[in-house]
Amino acid sequence: MATKGAGASEVGQTYMRAWQLCQHLEDPYQLFSVLHGLLYYYNARGEQQRALALGEQLLTLAQQAQHSRMLVAAHMALGRIWFHLGVIASAHTHLTQGISLYDTHHHRGVGFLHGQDSGVVCRSYAAWTL
Repeated sequence: MATKGAGASEVGQTYMRAWQLCQHLEDPYQLFSVLHGLLYYYNARGEQQRALALGEQLLTLAQQAQHSRMLVAAHMALGRIWFHLGVIASAHTHLTQGISLYDTHHHRGVGFLHGQDSGVVCRSYAAWTL
């Protein structure tokens, strides 16, 4: 991703292989990370419908795991995709849900792991939806 970009075919191949491996692990946290990477890949390629389907899978997985960080990330991802599709009401709904679940103290380290703070991203995109 750093040398060729998030939409490079090698990125997609790597995430697809990681997804195949995750099928044997039954670890929702690893699967979430891989699905999020695939979503980012398809989003970078402009394949919004595929990214949207992955976003829905992220949300389902996060709800099943009842994991707040995953829930915030899933709502952030769906909010961004809906925003780029021009479905502003749906984008705003997901982004404000992400904001309501975000806890500064609990989630503050996530930005260092993933390169972005979900709370900041949700607030930025939510402002644009208004």
